[in-house]
Amino acid sequence: MGKSFENVPSECILVCISYGPNAERLIRRGWRIAQSLTAPLYILSVCSVNHEVDTKREDHEKEWKKLAKQYNGSLMIVENKSKKVSEIIANVAREKHVSQIVIGQSPRTRWEEILRGSIINEILNQIEFIDVHIVSVQRELPQMEDEFEKGVRAYLIKEDEGYSITYNSNLSCGIEGMFFRDIHTDFDNGLFIRHKDHKKVTLRVHNGTIDELEE
Repeated sequence: MGKSFENVPSECILVCISYGPNAERLIRRGWRIAQSLTAPLYILSVCSVNHEVDTKREDHEKEWKKLAKQYNGSLMIVENKSKKVSEIIANVAREKHVSQIVIGQSPRTRWEEILRGSIINEILNQIEFIDVHIVSVQRELPQMEDEFEKGVRAYLIKEDEGYSITYNSNLSCGIEGMFFRDIHTDFDNGLFIRHKDHKKVTLRVHNGTIDELEE
């Protein structure tokens, strides 16, 4: 016989938290949604495996337990040994029949999302028919945010040695991507980012040229 879903609630809320000052804000948002829908509330933190005693981590977990009790939620702390965080979140969502996820704005900066992808997109690619609430949270922007200009569409053209960068969109043989110029130079130095096999590939541009397509 197939698995029965008679006792599975129609709505279930999952709040994803991490270390930092924003856990209560995220939990409170999830609690409000759960209250309005009379839905169970789960709180998930995915932690890296650390065999050493981490006092700050212990303090955070004590605080999370208090918040879970205060907002009538069930706290789950999962140690991540090898899987991607998005995969763990997706697995928990499926296991608990979650219908809505509350998650903080990615701690990755705009640059990191360009280079590595967005965790939210990764979650959405793994689970369907689920609502994701993205809550703006505080974060510190690394210096890289101020090192490059806004990206512009560009193309790589094969030369005798390496590849040169051009902005001529009429060249059908070019490799399309986005070029981010280093603000500290008057030349075409910076990063060229292209898609290959559904992945982002980042290439370093020096004086308008790239030696190899892979780094």
